[in-house]
Amino acid sequence: MEPAPWSITPTIETVNDLLVDSGTPYAVVLNRVDTRAAARAREIRDALDEAGITVARTWVRDLTAHQDAIANRTLITRSRARRAGDAANDIRQLALEMQAYLNRSTAK
Repeated sequence: MEPAPWSITPTIETVNDLLVDSGTPYAVVLNRVDTRAAARAREIRDALDEAGITVARTWVRDLTAHQDAIANRTLITRSRARRAGDAANDIRQLALEMQAYLNRSTAK
């Protein structure tokens, strides 16, 4: 979900309608996070937490390296774009967090 105030209610409604009772493990991921407005992303993450929504602690920053990789038809891990390493690290951290979450969810 894009970390914007108008995204909170639709995200909560969608998760509650489709996922909560299904038993399917899920986590909302904040993406396109403007690091200059990190406080807003934290507020949105906290609001979702308070609503009982599982939210990834790792977010994907809004870096032009993502757009450059898409334009060049390459994976971010192979991109030579400026800050591609930072962008790839966001994805790696998210993947590790999701793997740990899924391992905990399936162990129950």
